[in-house]
Amino acid sequence: MSLARELCLSQMIFEGDCLRIITTLNSTEACHTLFRYIIDELRCLSSSLVSSCFVHTRREGNNIAHSLA
Repeated sequence: MSLARELCLSQMIFEGDCLRIITTLNSTEACHTLFRYIIDELRCLSSSLVSSCFVHTRREGNNIAHSLA
């Protein structure tokens, strides 16, 4: 998200293979997990974009991201 802001991108689709995190990011409810601070920061950063959404992608469909990591 920080890279999207630095590149002045205003509309983003973020994909991830962890359904729990994607579901939590898409929820409007407060997060009470151990990773709540990360979720809160991601929500805050995404609110600075004109449009953003979080989409779950199966791990098998995310091979490029895993190769880059």
